[in-house]
Amino acid sequence: MAPFSIVMLVGTDHHAFQRAVDWADRRTESHPQDKVFIQYGRTSAPARADGAAFLSPAEMREAVAGADVVITHGGPGTISDARSGGHLPIVFPRDPQHGEHVDDHQQRFAAWCQRRGLVRFARTTEDLDRLMGELPQSGTREERNDHSASAEAIATVATLLDSDLTARRVAPGAPVVLHLSGDEAEVAQVVEALSEVPGVAVLGAVGDLLRLSRRGARCGCGETIEVCGFWSEVGRLGFGGWEAEAARGLSSDAPITTRRFRAGQENREKLLGFSAPYQAVYRAAWALSGARVLVDTTPGVAEALSHDAGIDLRVLHLGGPVPRSLRKRNVPVEVAGVQEVRERAGQVLDRFASGRAPASATPSHPLDARLSLS
Repeated sequence: MAPFSIVMLVGTDHHAFQRAVDWADRRTESHPQDKVFIQYGRTSAPARADGAAFLSPAEMREAVAGADVVITHGGPGTISDARSGGHLPIVFPRDPQHGEHVDDHQQRFAAWCQRRGLVRFARTTEDLDRLMGELPQSGTREERNDHSASAEAIATVATLLDSDLTARRVAPGAPVVLHLSGDEAEVAQVVEALSEVPGVAVLGAVGDLLRLSRRGARCGCGETIEVCGFWSEVGRLGFGGWEAEAARGLSSDAPITTRRFRAGQENREKLLGFSAPYQAVYRAAWALSGARVLVDTTPGVAEALSHDAGIDLRVLHLGGPVPRSLRKRNVPVEVAGVQEVRERAGQVLDRFASGRAPASATPSHPLDARLSLS
């Protein structure tokens, strides 16, 4: 077996990924003929392998182009970069059981990609060793006509954010809210891509916060919503505090489905009552984050929320036909998967500068404010 030039990319997440660094060191020791380079992020530097904490986009492209083998964490952007560089990469996703991430979305996304023939999936270091032993002389390089392949993995938001809202009445200053719907793994990959776009605040499943017990609910920063500076302030601005009577009355075990509501004047009061707590959360998060677009992953609520003129709603629908009810409501809906989420979203967001939060608002929290319920 000829020696390999191996590049391993762990991304920029603040959690340590010690398993990846340890594997790079073991590979260097057991296969001295190989050249192993690891971008190790916020993990401790390798003892034997070459490495750098972070790479610029140009440096990453150069590293991928010169490698025989590319191993990535489970981030959609990194996987797309590897595929754009002509590789069928080995994906070694972060595992929350090892404290490497907040949840298992990287593992689910890696499995989703594997089913579509986009990656080789290594869940453990033993899998990683096995896949390395099965590689051909060409490593992870593959011959194919389309090296971009991002259309297979990254969904677009650019055309959605650029939609014309003139056909639907929206109150001036209403927060722009993007709802994601569809396959869970696809939603996870889009969330990962959107969290890297300036001006986007990913809130997660706001409906879970409103309808379930909030015991153990945490922000992406790791703090509970009562302690986190961002979410505690959202509760104060929206309801007078999460322990206030207005907030305590929100919890319900009833499933949220739009079938509970039928269009018509007689049900308008019910619809607005349903959307009111969502609007309260959105308005508070809109002002506090200073974001141009909020992202909510609550399933099954878009139709009901579309009746509220206080919410500037858009929907990114991942897979399957678009619900006709949303089309009738003139809600901007997009069903697509292209690289534009990284190439154009920033430009499109700039056009919403005049419709964002008040000019005095400044970000008071990292824009990845995703909720998790434990």
